[in-house]
Formats: sequence, structure tokens, C-alpha cells
Amino acid sequence: MSVNKTLSPSLIYVPIEGGAHHSDIGNNYNPIPASDDTPALIEARNIETEILNVWVKEFHAERKAAKERLGL
Repeated sequence: MSVNKTLSPSLIYVPIEGGAHHSDIGNNYNPIPASDDTPALIEARNIETEILNVWVKEFHAERKAAKERLGL
């Protein structure tokens, strides 16, 4: 059983053909991309990286706006 659709803006489904649970973050000993990663796994990581970058930018923008509202 696995999530197979996006559930909300913060719970995004990223399909990985031929992947397994958490295969996108590596194994317990080496959570770093490896030379034998499949194209689907590489693409999933790229999508996840893009999503994380958007979230970080949104966080910084919201924090800046909050500081400005508080006069900090």
C-alpha cells in the first residue's frame, strides 16, 4: 500500500517507476544518489528538490513579511 495521488499542496505524490518505499532517499547507510540509480529515481529526486526549493523560498518570503509587519 502506498500513496498514489497528491493529497494536498504539502503532501505531493511523486511516482517512481520500479521504486520502493523511500528509494528516493537512499538506504540507511548511504542516503546519497548512486551511479546505479534509475532514470525514474533521478527524475523523482529532481522533482522533490524543486518542491523543496519552492517551500524554502515561500518560508523566507513569509518570514520577511512577518518581520516587516512587526517592524523588525
